[in-house]
Amino acid sequence: MVRWARKLLMIGLLGIPIVVVAAGVGVTVTFGWSFLQQTVLLADTALVPYKPTHIGYRKLPGYWPTLPEPGTKLGTILIPAVHINAPVVQGTTWNILALGVGHYAGSPLPGQGGNVVFSGHRDTVFTNLQYVKVGDSVTFDSPYGPFVYRVTSIKIVPKTDPNIVVPSQNPELTLTSCYPFVYIGFAPDRFIVRATPVSEPSPSVVSQYSRSKRGKTRHVAESG
Repeated sequence: MVRWARKLLMIGLLGIPIVVVAAGVGVTVTFGWSFLQQTVLLADTALVPYKPTHIGYRKLPGYWPTLPEPGTKLGTILIPAVHINAPVVQGTTWNILALGVGHYAGSPLPGQGGNVVFSGHRDTVFTNLQYVKVGDSVTFDSPYGPFVYRVTSIKIVPKTDPNIVVPSQNPELTLTSCYPFVYIGFAPDRFIVRATPVSEPSPSVVSQYSRSKRGKTRHVAESG
């Protein structure tokens, strides 16, 4: 009897680590699968590919005259009211969205007119986006200076809605994330925040930054 009790105790003790490891693997797989699904769905929107001749580009030639390479850090997005402070990088592929908020390469960049689109994961950089309210300030801090926007609308739409991300003649910022924010698997909806410009860097600052970049380029060329 004592021998059987010892055997059962040993089996129980050995079983505990196995259960813990299995649970850890399960959580990791679930989180990874959800993360991948979000990335696929966030990137599942087609826009007219960005080109330097995009709406407004000729008026503001100093803002990103060439298309940044995928993964390039463009700046930082700040929404103080909901404690969002995250890097913004070029692109929305799964590996790029792991770095921060992604800029849809098919949309213009801030300062170039049209609909600028930023997307982020609901369970990482954009977790607090669910708490944003109309009137909140959104700042995109770029190498050229701060672009400031004001939230004008918030809505939840099905993921199949064709108007989630669309080109616009007027300058605006669209922030997107999967919805619900707490959900395992393919989220059925999208959380859409739209904001309009309040201010942007002055032309003199842009000009100074452009001259500085050209100066650095010439210095590197001469050193080489």
